[in-house]
Amino acid sequence: MDMNVDIFVKPNPDPTGKERYLFSMDDGKGATDELTFNKTKDGMKKTENYSIKFKLKNQDGAALRFSKDIKKVLWAKPVGSKTDACPNYDCYMDGIFYADPNGTIKDHELTVINTDPSVQLFKFALNFLPPGESDPPSSGYVWYDPIGDNQNGGLSSSIGGSTLALTIGGGVLGAAASLLMSEAATTQNLLMWTIAGAAIGFVASLLLGRARE
Repeated sequence: MDMNVDIFVKPNPDPTGKERYLFSMDDGKGATDELTFNKTKDGMKKTENYSIKFKLKNQDGAALRFSKDIKKVLWAKPVGSKTDACPNYDCYMDGIFYADPNGTIKDHELTVINTDPSVQLFKFALNFLPPGESDPPSSGYVWYDPIGDNQNGGLSSSIGGSTLALTIGGGVLGAAASLLMSEAATTQNLLMWTIAGAAIGFVASLLLGRARE
């Protein structure tokens, strides 16, 4: 599933402020400091991944750019609570939440993959280059550190609505076949054809569910 997330940044107007820049984030639903991922709610299969395109929006004269170093542009680590410290060193969630190795890191755009394999709260940091500097910047990276919330989920084959529909449908077809084949269809024959049709419908639904994973 593709997601677009805007990162807004502007210089801190308070020269005595601790942070040189002020950041905010919009996930398309409004301003937030936390990204939530739930494959079931998003109608995704368990085997599908999120592809998040972070777009940097400089404001009020800010001129930051994404780091071009794939090992520096994104740090991430699992946390136990939202109050845990944000990542401020090289830490990674390889195979779970990581910069797309097949993508190109642009000045104002970064694609991140999230496989969302299990329920996990995490924090991540996006690292930016100050104006006029390159990797590694002598004045240090400027980073923004939101929260991520993986809720796992995902659609898979189960004995649910589609399975039940195909099972019932198979039973109906089996009964109809029995009636068509013999005008004198007995109750026993009708029952046998109904059970056979239901079984075929059930197996077909399971195979269809696996094919969709």
